Amino acid sequence: MDSVKLGKDGFLPRRDQYSYQLKNYLEFNSLQPNSTCMIYFSDNLNKLEKEASKILGKYRKSKNIVVQKIDLISLVSKGLKNKK
Repeated sequence: MDSVKLGKDGFLPRRDQYSYQLKNYLEFNSLQPNSTCMIYFSDNLNKLEKEASKILGKYRKSKNIVVQKIDLISLVSKGLKNKK
């Protein structure tokens, strides 16, 4: 999201709220109860994709965990369509 600016400490402001909103959205709209959501942020897309691949690789090895990468653009578009 280009409108979000990192804080002076280099962290995403109110990042806990983004995770909470995403969790609620998934549980309500996608019928995925007990979701755990992680929000990753960076101003460098290459670093972000590398970190995401590393973490997704770790979790995908488990047969008890379902990992799903969500495209932000499609999620935002879907949310806006649902509000109309």
